[in-house]
Amino acid sequence: MKWLISIFLIFVSLNGEAQKINKVEIQDMNQDQLNLALTKSKKTIKTGAILTFAGPVVTAIGGLIAISGRNGDILNENRAKPGAFMIIIGGATMVTGITVWIVGASKKHKIELELVKFNPPGLASINGIGLTVRF
Repeated sequence: MKWLISIFLIFVSLNGEAQKINKVEIQDMNQDQLNLALTKSKKTIKTGAILTFAGPVVTAIGGLIAISGRNGDILNENRAKPGAFMIIIGGATMVTGITVWIVGASKKHKIELELVKFNPPGLASINGIGLTVRF
């Protein structure tokens, strides 16, 4: 059994390293790649925000459905089970949204810090077309 667990752990660690080899680091990207990554991170932030705010809405609707399945002391399982399922799905959606939002914001911050090195101070430039004065 120990050999099986050891082989499994080796396989998992090799799999994790295989994904790391092909990943381009933010420090090695040029300006166009950084701008594309910035656009993707903004979309990730937007997706995270949508999921975060949709989660409580789904949870509230599920709660209302679950409550409407109760008539006094009698519980109508045909309405309570879908309501409970929606509560769980809404909570999971909210937690996933918060995580995606944080990851996107962190990546955006790192990319913006790297983009600063492409905009030296004192350079008048709009869309890559600029004016430089040399003495």
